Amino acid sequence: MYIYYRYYFLGNVAQLWRKWQKNGTVIFVKSNFLIYNFGATGDAYLMKMTKGNYESEISKAITQWEKDFLGRGSLSVKTDILRDMIIVSLQGVLTQAEYKVCETNEGLLTIKRTRSKLVESGIDALDDIILSITGETVKSFHTDLSSRTGERIIIFKLENDFEKQITE
Repeated sequence: MYIYYRYYFLGNVAQLWRKWQKNGTVIFVKSNFLIYNFGATGDAYLMKMTKGNYESEISKAITQWEKDFLGRGSLSVKTDILRDMIIVSLQGVLTQAEYKVCETNEGLLTIKRTRSKLVESGIDALDDIILSITGETVKSFHTDLSSRTGERIIIFKLENDFEKQITE
């Protein structure tokens, strides 16, 4: 059992290395490896990241982005990597007030339009998150929101077949 601190890192490696050295036991993702530093000895161990590790890290990073950018996070997040796509399902995206507004057709369209514009205005940060975790660039971005269930689906279409790369 170990204690760790997680850093979401979108800058340069030198800054990350300084954080890692300064704070002791740290986990971070870089170049398809989880890097562990155990104890005060400074010994680092590399472990190949699994598909589940990638999915978990993407879910956590998108939840953090939601909190930072939109002001609140979803109730649950599930990420799936399928061929050249990363599919993110976010449950509980809408507030109770938004559910109430969605009872009318005009309100429903307003909420969907507003929420879509909010998410799309942060697309650069989302693309950076995917790039920093997977090393892959995002070719296209698709999203939709269900006003009935409060679920948002985000699909990142990547340049390459990422699932094939990580399972080889």
